[in-house]
Amino acid sequence: MPIQVGLPHGPAWHAGKVVECGPSVCERPAHGMIVGYVRPDEVVIQPIGPGLRCTTQSVAAHSLYEHADPFCFTEASGVLDISETVYEQIDETSVRIRGSKFRPAERTTIKLEGAELVGYQSIMVGGIRDPG
Repeated sequence: MPIQVGLPHGPAWHAGKVVECGPSVCERPAHGMIVGYVRPDEVVIQPIGPGLRCTTQSVAAHSLYEHADPFCFTEASGVLDISETVYEQIDETSVRIRGSKFRPAERTTIKLEGAELVGYQSIMVGGIRDPG
């Protein structure tokens, strides 16, 4: 949505990467939710729920999760580069993110992921309709 309304891709992608995992970006994960406010030059990450607190360390550390390169995340439409990103504690529970960049890919690709659990097999297929 942020990209659809004209906000820069870097902050929008970074917000998406942080909020997709919910309260696991908090200092002590618990029940609740995460809200990401995307603005032209920043993202504010705010937890909602009793006892939830995001810190600069908990949000920045989340960037290491599931990625071989902690600064560049390859996506279907380009690369999110957080090598110059700055994290700032703005109050007791919220963190500001600035400096995230997005480099568009020359060609859009598709990412396939899979997992196997011994005992049974499941397949899930999903898609996004995008005229681009």
